[in-house]
Amino acid sequence: MRCAMCGEEHDWSAMEPSFERPDAYWAVPEAERPQRTLAGKSDCRIRDQADTERRYFLRVMLPIPIRGEVRNCNWGLWVEVSAPDSRQLGTAGTTVTRPGSPRSAACSLTASADTPRRWDWPALCS
Repeated sequence: MRCAMCGEEHDWSAMEPSFERPDAYWAVPEAERPQRTLAGKSDCRIRDQADTERRYFLRVMLPIPIRGEVRNCNWGLWVEVSAPDSRQLGTAGTTVTRPGSPRSAACSLTASADTPRRWDWPALCS
């Protein structure tokens, strides 16, 4: 793959593009994030100002097939899940692969590619 930043070829298999945080995290004013959010590498919890509503997010991997390649390119996405599913899946350290599996949960995709600062790309070039 030719890099848009440096113009050199890089091995795509070394990449794992991902969203840094769910969109709801960025919607919380920066000054309020220490009190209203708890974010790790693969989970994020957000509460409203009154602490009457809480939202739970998990980072999941979406394998995208690459034409002509054996390996998939995994994209790190954030999904919103219920509180019980967050507790079950977030602490299980399991890979959720199929709806209806013992470790599956109803979820909704929460991040969009609108703002480049929200992407967490591996450092391939300096």
